Amino acid sequence: MKVVHQNLPGQKLIDHAHVECMLADHMRSKSWPTYAGHRAGQGWLVRHFVTPPKYSDLSLVEVLSRWIGLLIGELYSHVTLMLATWTCHVRCGKVIPKRGLRQGDPLSPFMFLFCAEAFSCLINKEEVAGRFHGLSFGRQGLQVSHLFFADDSLVFFDASLVECGRFKDLLDKYTMASGQAVNFTKSEMCFGALVDRSLRSRLAALLDVKVVNNYGKYLGLPSFFGRSKKELFEVIKNRVWQKVRGWKGSMFSVAGKEVLIKAILQAMPAYTMSCFQLPKSTIKSLHSMGARFWWGSSARQKKVHWCKWNYMCKPKEKGGLGFRDLGLFNQALLAKQVWRCLRSPTLLSSRVLKACYYPGVSVLDAKCGSHSSFMWRSMMWGKKLLLKGYRWRIGDGNGVRVLNDPWLPRPVTFCVYDRPEFPHELYVVDLKLADGGWDEGFIKAHFNEEDAELILNLPSGSWGVEDKIMWHYSKNGEYTVRSGYRLAHDMREVSHQSNDKEKERWWKSKVPPKVKHFVWKVCHTWLPTNYALSKRGISVVPTCPRCEGGWIEDGAHVLWDCSWSKEVWKTCGLWDQVVKVRSNDVLLAFQQLQKVCSPSTFDVLLVVSWHLWSVRNKYVHGGYPPKLGDMVEWCGKYVQDFQQGAGASTGVVVRDERGMVRFASATAVRFVGSPLVAELMAIREGLLAGIQRRLPRFHVQTDCLQAVRLLQGEEVGCREEDGLIMEIQRLLQHGSVSGLQFVFREVNVVAHVLANYALVNKVSAMWIGVSPPCACHAIDRDLPFPCNR
Repeated sequence: MKVVHQNLPGQKLIDHAHVECMLADHMRSKSWPTYAGHRAGQGWLVRHFVTPPKYSDLSLVEVLSRWIGLLIGELYSHVTLMLATWTCHVRCGKVIPKRGLRQGDPLSPFMFLFCAEAFSCLINKEEVAGRFHGLSFGRQGLQVSHLFFADDSLVFFDASLVECGRFKDLLDKYTMASGQAVNFTKSEMCFGALVDRSLRSRLAALLDVKVVNNYGKYLGLPSFFGRSKKELFEVIKNRVWQKVRGWKGSMFSVAGKEVLIKAILQAMPAYTMSCFQLPKSTIKSLHSMGARFWWGSSARQKKVHWCKWNYMCKPKEKGGLGFRDLGLFNQALLAKQVWRCLRSPTLLSSRVLKACYYPGVSVLDAKCGSHSSFMWRSMMWGKKLLLKGYRWRIGDGNGVRVLNDPWLPRPVTFCVYDRPEFPHELYVVDLKLADGGWDEGFIKAHFNEEDAELILNLPSGSWGVEDKIMWHYSKNGEYTVRSGYRLAHDMREVSHQSNDKEKERWWKSKVPPKVKHFVWKVCHTWLPTNYALSKRGISVVPTCPRCEGGWIEDGAHVLWDCSWSKEVWKTCGLWDQVVKVRSNDVLLAFQQLQKVCSPSTFDVLLVVSWHLWSVRNKYVHGGYPPKLGDMVEWCGKYVQDFQQGAGASTGVVVRDERGMVRFASATAVRFVGSPLVAELMAIREGLLAGIQRRLPRFHVQTDCLQAVRLLQGEEVGCREEDGLIMEIQRLLQHGSVSGLQFVFREVNVVAHVLANYALVNKVSAMWIGVSPPCACHAIDRDLPFPCNR
């Protein structure tokens, strides 16, 4: 049996890691049951060998000429062809094949599969003949002899001189035929727990590789576990800490920090969490790193953490910021692996797990024994979440028990409430009539009203349709990590606040993210006012620095009760709305304002509230407040620019063969439906610029791969952008246009600088025969040498 990750349909990298973990645990165990003819006391040997990922000496013997022509015609790359002892050079246009594949060649991944398959066939041939034995699992005789992934390979066989010599012969035959060489300095040998020490020395001398107690990691995951798991996962903490330490928190806005934490910090351990349950101490350390980065703490400077991290892990509509609780996320990822065993039982990883832990039952009925591997115990922890949300989708009803199985669409149990007495075990099929419909009379007579209504509302499956397990919390019935995490989070929350919908509304307001984060802080009394700081033990006067009379400065005072704030609200015409709802409970006040104000007015109100706090901070630190009229005008313009100016802009530059600028333009566009439309408009502007200036021959470059594929007809469908796409395709057929080319963003910096100039300044500009001043530095970096303009 083999595993070649890239070559198996439906196989994922994590499945490959699962098999390897089971093999490693099998090798280490002294009490593993012996099946498939293996004698008690017989051990196994794993050979971890490394082949360099280059194919410069690779020889393909007796390759059909038709296959050669197919490779030359399709891949347009140099291909090594060795027939007997002479090199066959094939000429195809400008493509001249030469001996050797270099690193980065598009044919290299296919060559890996070709070579790995060849070596796999050699091992399988010996295995079928009974001369080579892999590790056995279960009474069915399932054996795994090798795992191949890129240049990292594992081979398992009996720890005997005969099989060790046979493997050496296979390796010599493979290296001689392929031209590849094994890197013996990086290769290792690991023995099972039952192998005698004297035999280990003889086998190591025969293969000439070093012997290790364990071969460490495979595919980035630890293979061998002891009692302490904390040290093995220390590398995750170190990686996250190195990433956090390289970021300067003061350079990011609160919205930027939110994106970094969600997209990078909390995504880094996801691969490991898909296979193992991380220790609670590791989860706590990762949460602590995220909290310190969010609140701006460092080794030299400690900042106030205004709320617990667990509260920030709540969804935004429930008062948090939507950060992941990594413990719950870990469980949701592991539940996904159990679901894959349920849905894909033919995968090798599913077959190995079934042979070891649940040979006669479903994975949902599997247990965790005292000698189970750490990976299996982790999966059983994930299964606890899966059991909370699965139920049966009724087909013919032959396999679903009425009283004991979850099959009603009613969380949390999915079972019938009342358990009527029946003379025998009742199945769902017994509730149906001969035509497949529900027996309404029988159901109403034996079940309570609520259960009967749920049963009768279920679509009755036709005869011959198999009952199937489904996930209740997704539309298509398939388990997803997102839905599993939400279920785990909801189960942990005992009660929810009644004002969730109001909270959700301000997160959906059309204002900048920093304004939303300000509202979130002030509604939860986490704003660093003088009163809040004094309650935290900081030696500050808790009164307002502006108002006379010793008014306590809290969030409500800053927004509504301060003398300066009152004047601002009166100037902008919102004082009548504010005075009716103002309260010491800022959250309640904002909820009332949402109800009495229109969405556009509420957006302005949020921005004014945020700006009041900004002006207050400037005043405290020695600044001067702006004029009331200027401040109100600025807030209105700020909202308008954000909502309308969130359009787009285009940048076009025409350059000759020396890189000199002949024409450039920057255009601000007010109404744009999507980023794709903006990219298409920029391509159209570039084509029109070249055609209108009657350039003899030119081609267009863009860094939007989706636009290039659409214009070249690689993506079909019915889109709103079809009219614009057809217009550009007609322009591309002009005689002076040589084609459309995709380039990376680093090559297209000048156009981006011009587009940013138009977007920031809200202007359109054109330069003919001269370089745009705003893009001079970017143009110079593109040239092979600086130029004088």
